[in-house]
Amino acid sequence: MHQFGEGNERVSIFSTLQAVASVGIYHSLDFFRIYTTLHFLTDRYADQAFNEIGRYRERPTVDADHYPRICAPIMLSSAVVAVILKSINVFYEKKYDTYLAAQDYAYALFSSSILFFVGDLFSSTGHMPVLSAFQFGMISLVGVLAMMAIFLKLTTPISTDKMILSENPQTQELYFHEYAKAFVNPSKTERFLNAVGSVGHIASLSTFFWVLNHEVHNGASPLAAWQKVTLGVGACGLALFGWRTITDHPKYYLAFLMAVTFLNSSAIAYASVSTLACYANCQNHNADFVVGLGAFVGMLTGLFSAVHIQYRTENTHASNQDVEAMLEKISDKASALFNRCKQCCKKQAVVEALQEDELLEVRALH
Repeated sequence: MHQFGEGNERVSIFSTLQAVASVGIYHSLDFFRIYTTLHFLTDRYADQAFNEIGRYRERPTVDADHYPRICAPIMLSSAVVAVILKSINVFYEKKYDTYLAAQDYAYALFSSSILFFVGDLFSSTGHMPVLSAFQFGMISLVGVLAMMAIFLKLTTPISTDKMILSENPQTQELYFHEYAKAFVNPSKTERFLNAVGSVGHIASLSTFFWVLNHEVHNGASPLAAWQKVTLGVGACGLALFGWRTITDHPKYYLAFLMAVTFLNSSAIAYASVSTLACYANCQNHNADFVVGLGAFVGMLTGLFSAVHIQYRTENTHASNQDVEAMLEKISDKASALFNRCKQCCKKQAVVEALQEDELLEVRALH
């Protein structure tokens, strides 16, 4: 009996250690994926800001001796914000028993950097032309307001703390199957909205190309012709794919989102490891060891991000219906306004005709 008790105690200790290790690994990887994304977006935004104010040699993407001095504040601030966002998620989940995904809201605040990022990719020089301070500020402001409006109104956070391939303890069903609900006979407007929303995922491939070119050419570099063609064809293909699969075959679309998330997070994590290596020794940041470590960390982070997403097609369907209702109201108001203008024009034409007849009668009498 004594040995049996000791055996149970060992199993209990092992189970506890296993649970603690599992939680520790999850929070470590979750923090790292938040940090790397914040670092990538902040770094890109700071690069454009330095470029616009004319201090080209202080841009973070310039591999110079001053690199550690410039990037240290970016890395530190990204780490601090990542800790804050993680803490918000933890406290919110304890209080409301649901995952907030505060990092997704933070990413939207940096969304204007995506505009500059895309401009760089398609520039023949690898960088957008210098803008005035007013132009830079307006693009940033419009980008933030537009993306926040779209994010808050039309989309929901995609990050989650649940593994998509795990089983929901309440329903005994995989989260993957719960998220992927089909909707029969959707309207053409809903299909169009799905197509437009799907095109945005081409940004993940463009991020991968940016990281690839940056590593190959040891600095910011414009897209090659074949990469631009790939993005163009890919955007058209994604539109057709989203048009059909989100409502009719949501499981295919969810699997596609997992692949896209893996590609995007892997590229960003690799870029972050490369930055950390350059911070330590910028002359050897492309060494085989750094490349291997970056590839491993990138794939691990990408895999973690891919299996910790949520995309409920029922939420997308509800958002599309809201947009359709809004478009119908706008159409009705525009139609009513047009009819009023048309009636006013007709009344004005009748008045003018009567006045002309009266004038002709007066002239005939004289």
